[in-house]
Amino acid sequence: MKVGCGEQAARDHDAASLRRIEEALIALDRTLEDNILGLEEDIAFHRVIAEATGNRFFAETLSALRPQIAIGIRLNRNLSLIQPRKRIVAGQEEHRQVFKAIAARDEAGARQAMRRHIENARKRVFEGG
Repeated sequence: MKVGCGEQAARDHDAASLRRIEEALIALDRTLEDNILGLEEDIAFHRVIAEATGNRFFAETLSALRPQIAIGIRLNRNLSLIQPRKRIVAGQEEHRQVFKAIAARDEAGARQAMRRHIENARKRVFEGG
């Protein structure tokens, strides 16, 4: 069975990596408060989750794909800045659900929350959802 990044982070994170995920989430909250793009903060959130797995391949893959991921996140976040505020708030709530599941060591919940977040981000970009 394939294990996803969120799922493995829920299982294998330590206190320091969980703190880094929470700090990244707080940084994303600030981008909402300041109504700024938050591209680097969004990428950092996903990066620290990958690092929390202890599986270097997750982090290395994310790093290798960073330019492509940045394009998608930039597009999504730019669209969110010009759309009703609920759109970007929904994305941040998805980040929060990923964090909560990881913090609770809920592997299935983390897997579902991360998949939901990625699918909803795709829908926000391509379907206006």
